Amino acid sequence: VVSMSSSAFKNKTNAVSVSFRESAITEIPSNAFYACTQLSSVVLSSKIVTISSAAFYNCPIQKLTIPSNVDKVGDNALNSVKELIIEDSNTALNIVGTTPAIEKLYLGRDVTSAIVQSSSLGKVQIGPKVTTLPANFFRNCTKLNVAEIPSNVKTIGNYCFYGCSLIKKVTISNSESI
Repeated sequence: VVSMSSSAFKNKTNAVSVSFRESAITEIPSNAFYACTQLSSVVLSSKIVTISSAAFYNCPIQKLTIPSNVDKVGDNALNSVKELIIEDSNTALNIVGTTPAIEKLYLGRDVTSAIVQSSSLGKVQIGPKVTTLPANFFRNCTKLNVAEIPSNVKTIGNYCFYGCSLIKKVTISNSESI
Protein backbone atom coordinates (compact mmCIF):
# COMPACT_ATOMS: atom_id res chain seq x y z
CA VAL A 1 0.00 0.00 0.00
CA VAL A 2 1.44 3.37 -1.01
CA SER A 3 -1.45 5.68 -0.12
CA MET A 4 -4.62 5.84 1.93
CA SER A 5 -7.71 8.03 1.58
CA SER A 6 -9.22 10.20 4.29
CA SER A 7 -11.56 8.35 6.64
CA ALA A 8 -10.37 4.98 5.26
CA PHE A 9 -10.96 3.18 8.57
CA LYS A 10 -13.22 5.72 10.29
CA ASN A 11 -15.45 4.26 13.02
CA LYS A 12 -14.06 0.73 12.70
CA THR A 13 -14.72 0.02 16.37
CA ASN A 14 -13.30 -3.53 16.27
CA ALA A 15 -9.82 -2.46 15.11
CA VAL A 16 -7.31 -2.97 17.95
CA SER A 17 -3.93 -2.49 16.26
CA VAL A 18 -2.32 -1.15 13.11
CA SER A 19 1.25 -1.36 11.88
CA PHE A 20 2.81 0.71 9.12
CA ARG A 21 6.21 -0.92 9.64
CA GLU A 22 6.49 -2.39 6.10
CA SER A 23 4.33 0.24 4.40
CA ALA A 24 5.40 2.79 1.79
CA ILE A 25 2.76 5.25 3.05
CA THR A 26 4.21 8.71 3.77
CA GLU A 27 1.05 10.35 5.12
CA ILE A 28 -1.68 9.19 7.44
CA PRO A 29 -4.61 11.20 6.08
CA SER A 30 -7.30 13.14 7.93
CA ASN A 31 -9.72 11.01 9.94
CA ALA A 32 -8.01 7.81 8.76
CA PHE A 33 -8.72 5.99 12.04
CA TYR A 34 -11.21 8.47 13.49
CA ALA A 35 -13.18 6.98 16.41
CA CYS A 36 -11.66 3.51 16.22
CA THR A 37 -12.48 3.24 19.90
CA GLN A 38 -10.59 -0.04 20.49
CA LEU A 39 -7.42 0.97 18.63
CA SER A 40 -4.77 0.81 21.35
CA SER A 41 -1.61 -0.15 19.42
CA VAL A 42 -0.08 1.77 16.50
CA VAL A 43 3.38 1.29 14.99
CA LEU A 44 4.54 3.97 12.54
CA SER A 45 7.18 3.44 9.85
CA SER A 46 10.16 5.67 9.25
CA LYS A 47 8.65 6.59 5.87
CA ILE A 48 5.77 8.55 7.39
CA VAL A 49 6.32 12.32 7.34
CA THR A 50 2.80 13.63 8.05
CA ILE A 51 0.05 12.62 10.44
CA SER A 52 -2.98 14.66 9.33
CA SER A 53 -5.80 16.20 11.36
CA ALA A 54 -7.84 13.79 13.49
CA ALA A 55 -5.94 10.80 12.03
CA PHE A 56 -6.23 8.94 15.36
CA TYR A 57 -8.99 11.02 16.93
CA ASN A 58 -10.63 9.27 19.88
CA CYS A 59 -8.40 6.19 19.56
CA PRO A 60 -7.17 5.06 23.02
CA ILE A 61 -3.58 4.43 21.88
CA GLN A 62 -1.51 3.31 24.85
CA LYS A 63 1.93 4.23 23.51
CA LEU A 64 2.90 5.97 20.28
CA THR A 65 6.36 6.72 18.95
CA ILE A 66 6.64 9.59 16.47
CA PRO A 67 9.62 8.78 14.20
CA SER A 68 12.30 11.43 13.74
CA ASN A 69 11.38 12.07 10.10
CA VAL A 70 7.75 13.07 10.85
CA ASP A 71 7.59 16.84 10.38
CA LYS A 72 3.88 17.59 10.92
CA VAL A 73 1.09 16.34 13.13
CA GLY A 74 -2.35 17.83 12.48
CA ASP A 75 -5.00 19.12 14.88
CA ASN A 76 -6.56 16.49 17.16
CA ALA A 77 -4.50 13.73 15.57
CA LEU A 78 -3.25 12.47 18.95
CA ASN A 79 -5.99 13.59 21.33
CA SER A 80 -6.35 10.22 23.12
CA VAL A 81 -2.74 8.96 23.21
CA LYS A 82 -1.63 7.96 26.75
CA GLU A 83 2.15 7.80 26.26
CA LEU A 84 3.92 9.80 23.55
CA ILE A 85 7.53 9.37 22.49
CA ILE A 86 8.84 11.98 20.06
CA GLU A 87 12.14 10.62 18.75
CA ASP A 88 15.31 12.69 18.89
CA SER A 89 15.94 14.89 15.86
CA ASN A 90 17.59 18.18 14.98
CA THR A 91 14.49 19.17 12.98
CA ALA A 92 11.54 20.76 14.79
CA LEU A 93 8.17 19.02 14.74
CA ASN A 94 5.08 21.06 13.90
CA ILE A 95 2.23 19.79 16.08
CA VAL A 96 -1.15 21.48 15.88
CA GLY A 97 -3.61 21.12 18.74
CA THR A 98 -3.31 19.43 22.11
CA THR A 99 -2.98 15.96 23.60
CA PRO A 100 -5.38 16.13 26.54
CA ALA A 101 -5.14 12.41 27.50
CA ILE A 102 -1.34 12.16 27.63
CA GLU A 103 0.10 10.79 30.86
CA LYS A 104 3.75 10.33 29.93
CA LEU A 105 5.94 12.23 27.42
CA TYR A 106 9.43 11.87 26.03
CA LEU A 107 10.26 15.01 24.07
CA GLY A 108 13.20 14.29 21.75
CA ARG A 109 13.20 17.48 19.69
CA ASP A 110 11.86 20.99 19.49
CA VAL A 111 8.19 21.43 18.70
CA THR A 112 6.64 24.54 17.21
CA SER A 113 3.41 24.78 19.20
CA ALA A 114 1.69 23.76 22.38
CA ILE A 115 0.80 20.08 22.43
CA VAL A 116 0.42 18.91 25.97
CA GLN A 117 -2.16 20.81 28.05
CA SER A 118 -3.16 17.58 29.79
CA SER A 119 -4.59 17.29 33.25
CA SER A 120 -3.29 13.67 33.19
CA LEU A 121 0.41 14.35 32.44
CA GLY A 122 2.53 13.14 35.32
CA LYS A 123 5.92 12.35 33.78
CA VAL A 124 8.06 14.25 31.27
CA GLN A 125 11.55 13.53 30.00
CA ILE A 126 13.27 16.14 27.84
CA GLY A 127 15.87 14.79 25.42
CA PRO A 128 19.27 16.22 24.44
CA LYS A 129 18.12 17.76 21.11
CA VAL A 130 15.48 20.03 22.70
CA THR A 131 16.53 23.68 22.88
CA THR A 132 13.16 25.40 23.30
CA LEU A 133 10.02 24.76 25.32
CA PRO A 134 7.37 26.84 23.52
CA ALA A 135 4.82 29.18 25.07
CA ASN A 136 1.96 27.41 26.86
CA PHE A 137 3.57 24.02 26.25
CA PHE A 138 2.71 22.47 29.63
CA ARG A 139 -0.18 24.84 30.35
CA ASN A 140 -2.71 23.37 32.80
CA CYS A 141 -0.83 20.09 33.30
CA THR A 142 -2.26 19.88 36.78
CA LYS A 143 -0.67 16.51 37.72
CA LEU A 144 2.85 17.57 36.75
CA ASN A 145 4.80 17.99 40.00
CA VAL A 146 8.45 18.13 38.91
CA ALA A 147 10.03 20.24 36.17
CA GLU A 148 13.55 19.14 35.24
CA ILE A 149 15.03 21.38 32.56
CA PRO A 150 18.29 20.00 31.09
CA SER A 151 21.18 22.26 30.08
CA ASN A 152 20.43 21.91 26.35
CA VAL A 153 17.20 23.92 26.80
CA LYS A 154 18.00 27.57 26.12
CA THR A 155 14.50 29.10 25.96
CA ILE A 156 11.34 28.59 27.98
CA GLY A 157 8.35 30.33 26.41
CA ASN A 158 5.70 32.50 28.05
CA TYR A 159 3.30 30.63 30.32
CA CYS A 160 5.09 27.36 29.59
CA PHE A 161 4.13 25.94 33.01
CA TYR A 162 1.07 28.13 33.65
CA GLY A 163 -1.62 26.34 35.64
CA CYS A 164 0.70 23.49 36.70
CA SER A 165 -0.54 23.82 40.25
CA LEU A 166 1.23 20.74 41.68
CA ILE A 167 4.79 21.65 40.66
CA LYS A 168 6.83 21.53 43.83
CA LYS A 169 10.32 21.24 42.41
CA VAL A 170 11.97 22.96 39.45
CA THR A 171 15.51 22.01 38.45
CA ILE A 172 17.29 24.03 35.80
CA SER A 173 20.60 22.40 34.89
CA ASN A 174 23.79 24.28 34.07
CA SER A 175 22.58 26.35 31.22
CA GLU A 176 24.36 29.30 29.68
CA SER A 177 21.18 31.36 29.88
CA ILE A 178 17.44 30.87 30.07
